[in-house]
Amino acid sequence: MPPSSAGEAGYAERYPTALDGANNRLGKQEEQAREDFGKFATYPDALKDPRWTNVGDVVERADAAGKSAAYAQEAERARIVAEFYDEEKQDLHRRVGGAVDYAAKQKSCDSAELAGAAVGGMDKAMEKQLEERLRKHSEAHRYIDDHEDELGKANMDKLRDQADEISRASFLVHVGVWVTRREIEEKVSEASDVRSTLDRTIEESNAKIQDPNSTPGAKKAAEARLAAAQSARTSIDAEVQEGQQMLEKLDERIQKLQADYEKSLEDLKKKIETKASEQPEKTAAK
Repeated sequence: MPPSSAGEAGYAERYPTALDGANNRLGKQEEQAREDFGKFATYPDALKDPRWTNVGDVVERADAAGKSAAYAQEAERARIVAEFYDEEKQDLHRRVGGAVDYAAKQKSCDSAELAGAAVGGMDKAMEKQLEERLRKHSEAHRYIDDHEDELGKANMDKLRDQADEISRASFLVHVGVWVTRREIEEKVSEASDVRSTLDRTIEESNAKIQDPNSTPGAKKAAEARLAAAQSARTSIDAEVQEGQQMLEKLDERIQKLQADYEKSLEDLKKKIETKASEQPEKTAAK
């Protein structure tokens, strides 16, 4: 593990926002996981005459994929990219829209309509690309592709979506929330050092501002750093307290999430097994 950056002024200024992001992310991960495995019971009824033993194989592989190292690594990359894109979306839209507007004017086209289509298409393309990259790390999707005849062509899109949701829920409850928990714990442990860094930055910035030998440019930079450090110093205690409170019962909360996931998955498997036992041996979807 790399050494802490708590002694760096830039890191300390961003620290409250980063800790707040981790605190909020865990709640969102839990919410997403419960939303996903809350749908499990509806999966069989959404499919039209598949060979149920093969459907069971899809479920097994989708669950296993979410726990795998390859899937976990790609899921974390996708999360980071998605967060970056969301944070920078407004500026990216502006840049793309500006480029489209310029090109449209050269061709005497309706720039507003074209720009809207361009940025909308970019958002959808980003979402789709992240989905496709993640699917390449799931053996469930390889299995679906290889067993179209048994699973039924009409079921392909539904099964792919179901596999995505199973893998995502499996990843979140077995890997994702634990990664976020560790991040919160590490950041909370840095709080004292971060406070010291912010206090030092405030003191140094004030000294630079008050120094008669400081140039106008140096004073301007010091004023900006002073404002950033003071803002972080004001909000750090609340964020650290929230992180500490979350950690107190977090293991119990995560274990409950895992138990609920496993119960939903087991119920889904039993439902599929029942359908498989009732299905004639030679029946296969066309």
